[in-house]
Amino acid sequence: MNYSTQKIGNPNAERTIIWGLLDDWQRKYEWEITEDDFIDNDCLTIYKTLEKNKWDVDLAEWELINLWGTALDTWFSIRAMIGSYITTHIDSHLEVLKEHTKRRTQLLIADKIKAKIQEWNDADMLEEANKLFQTEAVKVQSRDAIKQEIFDDMFWEWKDIKRFLTNYKDIDDITWWFYPWQLVTISARPGIWKTTLAINFIANQLQVWHKAVFFSLEMPAKEIYQRLYSRFWWLEVWKLKGARKIEAWDMEKYNKAMELVWEFEENLTLFDDKYKLSEIVNQIRLLHNKWICDIVYVDYVGLIEVKAENRNLEISKITRALKVLAIQLKIPIVIMAQLSRAVEKRFGWGDEPILSDLRDSWSIEQDSDVVMMLHKGENNCLKVLVRKNRNWPLGTAYQLMNARYMQIWDMTEEQKQFYMNQWE
Repeated sequence: MNYSTQKIGNPNAERTIIWGLLDDWQRKYEWEITEDDFIDNDCLTIYKTLEKNKWDVDLAEWELINLWGTALDTWFSIRAMIGSYITTHIDSHLEVLKEHTKRRTQLLIADKIKAKIQEWNDADMLEEANKLFQTEAVKVQSRDAIKQEIFDDMFWEWKDIKRFLTNYKDIDDITWWFYPWQLVTISARPGIWKTTLAINFIANQLQVWHKAVFFSLEMPAKEIYQRLYSRFWWLEVWKLKGARKIEAWDMEKYNKAMELVWEFEENLTLFDDKYKLSEIVNQIRLLHNKWICDIVYVDYVGLIEVKAENRNLEISKITRALKVLAIQLKIPIVIMAQLSRAVEKRFGWGDEPILSDLRDSWSIEQDSDVVMMLHKGENNCLKVLVRKNRNWPLGTAYQLMNARYMQIWDMTEEQKQFYMNQWE
């Protein structure tokens, strides 16, 4: 304990919780109580003594008498509560206790990170900071809490539990939506609509009021907004770029697109100036703490800057950091990734990609919960191959693409059958 945490506590709440444990010591598992929850010296001594004596109250009292002599006011006042009354505010006392524990832990983490930063020279500060965060702040869930989460998942339609639809039937049927804690990878060769697919996902999620964060490392924010305007109201994207003459009806479309984007833009946070892994991770944490980050997109992972001995280790650090972040913050993170040229060389251009085609590192395959690989067919057909899907089956979704308007939509069953026969 240091000076910054000495005064963060509530002796009254701590005494009430000790009383509750004396009344029924098994509550310590239900309440997830540890000695770190106590800062009052007397309460901490009582808790440690009870733990040492396996909650035999008589043995603990004998040891406290030997330890404190006649200075047993705290112990006797707590013992006197037993059977005399039951506090109706014990839940609020527990909440106060846990809130103070959280604040003390956060200050200790900050102090440790500050001390480490002063010591570091060329060390990877992000990796060390994440280690400290995991060691000090990640709380292991109790078995009861895990059981409750499983029950909630079984009946999620009755609960206010977030799932993230892409709003494309075949993709959602295979992946069963994006979950919190997931790292999702969208991968393809250059020019096969990775960013366009991500923008369509974001547009659909914004319309159901999810708060999306988009890190664009490949193009400026202006170009992302141009694609969104095109997607929202069937505007030719090259007219927005000034490559074609704007007609009167185009301005009407543009104004309607702007109205739609303005309606949802407060739920979209867009960055085009974050390239370092530490900047991206810290920005996500900050936005999540402000409750304006439900799902994150990164386009694309190969452009993120991080120090490592080789390219393989660089990508490994990036994917591992993002996966850990998704677990800690309980949000899905969607990354775009490039495929190697092996997909074009294996049997000629157009061969379907497989997991080993992921470029630069095997860690993308290892750390991702879902890997979607895009394959371009004839007549604007897009094949979405789900090559990895943790806990769910694999499958293939068939979509139609109109690059002119940045639109992707589901095929009808007849169209799907036609294209499937063509590929066979």
